[in-house]
Amino acid sequence: MTRKKSTPRPGAPIIDEETGVASLPPCDAADVHAYWKARFGEYPSDGTLRELPVQSGCGVPCVAAIDAAALLVAHIRSAIGETRDDDNDYIRCVQDMALQVVRVYWHG
Repeated sequence: MTRKKSTPRPGAPIIDEETGVASLPPCDAADVHAYWKARFGEYPSDGTLRELPVQSGCGVPCVAAIDAAALLVAHIRSAIGETRDDDNDYIRCVQDMALQVVRVYWHG
């Protein structure tokens, strides 16, 4: 199977082709809403995350959950490539779960 290669967007996870290890570049987003956009390339559906600073007591675990999901998405893309139609279903599932975790951290 031939995989389509794309240039990673700033903030998106990168997988080292030799080791298979995914890493995250630094992200300078001030709020969790912008942080989500940097990691996934789209804004989350919860607009109240604009009010949550990344460095706050609640923002730190939200960022950790977003980073974990972003790394998993990178591995999904690496494993199945970006040309399969169903990769969006897998990725959407991971993002939906991550948003639920973030909402629990944020809203309780």
